[in-house]
Amino acid sequence: MRRTHLLLLLTSFCVSNAHAAPSPQDRARELFEKSKPLQDAGKCPEAVVLLREALALHESPDIAANLGMCEASMGKFVDAAEHLEFAVADMMPSAPQATRDRIRKARDIVRKEVGELILGLDPADAGVTVDGASRRVRNARLFLSPGEHALEFTAKGFASQQKVVSTAKGQSQSLDVALERVPSGIGSAGSGGNASAQIPEEPADRGTGRTPATSERSLVPVYVASGVGLVGLGIGVGFFLAGQSKESQADDARTELVKAGGCTNGLNANECESLHDAYSTADSRYNLSTVGFVAAGVGIAAAVGYLLLVPSEQHSSAIRVRPSVALDPRGSGSFQLSGHF
Repeated sequence: MRRTHLLLLLTSFCVSNAHAAPSPQDRARELFEKSKPLQDAGKCPEAVVLLREALALHESPDIAANLGMCEASMGKFVDAAEHLEFAVADMMPSAPQATRDRIRKARDIVRKEVGELILGLDPADAGVTVDGASRRVRNARLFLSPGEHALEFTAKGFASQQKVVSTAKGQSQSLDVALERVPSGIGSAGSGGNASAQIPEEPADRGTGRTPATSERSLVPVYVASGVGLVGLGIGVGFFLAGQSKESQADDARTELVKAGGCTNGLNANECESLHDAYSTADSRYNLSTVGFVAAGVGIAAAVGYLLLVPSEQHSSAIRVRPSVALDPRGSGSFQLSGHF
């Protein structure tokens, strides 16, 4: 039973292999063999169909040679020159000398009917289109019908380049083409066409001609606001201490004046006026001290608020701060803080 089962498996395996699809090379050889009776009967149009399909499956010099011969007989000299050139260049060394000579002779006859471009391409694998149709370059040679042709050369990562050439029968000319590489990150020429990208420039500030600042936040406003806060704090402390000193002097003078009878009944008028001025001066200094402390609070609050609330891309456009203190001979004065961020 096991032996019978094994035989069935082997039979199934052989049958499946017999019906397996042929390889591309086997299929190409089959098409080539089918074309031979057609070539012998002079039916080249039918043979060309089979030979082109075979060559697409397997690039063989003998297939290319037979295809070129048929195309030459049909007057398709450009295609014939391309295929015969390939056959001559890649012919197997084991091919009979008579066959090699016959193919070379056919190639030389066909080349007299077309123009030839010997290309020097950089990069070497650049693609070529002739009058909008893609063409394959073999052995750096491109065959063209007589006349003027528009050529385009393309390669991935390079800018495309266009050329116009004029060819004549039997004429051979060289053409060197070096494509320019497109910088990385700017753009690339995929399968063709120029590629470019523009990086917009930053607009200048209106009315100033200056380029806008970068997105990094400036700390200048913080320094200025902190400086204002420190100045205000110093002024507040200074005037507060000065007010205390003046008030202490006034209190001592008042004690002495009370002992001398006070300011009633017109006694000690000068001393009483000086005492009044002393207390007024102390009050003025206390007021300036209060202004200084307020300025200190505003400066510190401005610095903290800028750090916490102002986005990093916003910068101060102008900073002007002008503190000033003015005192008259009697000790009164004023403190001014002006400016803007």
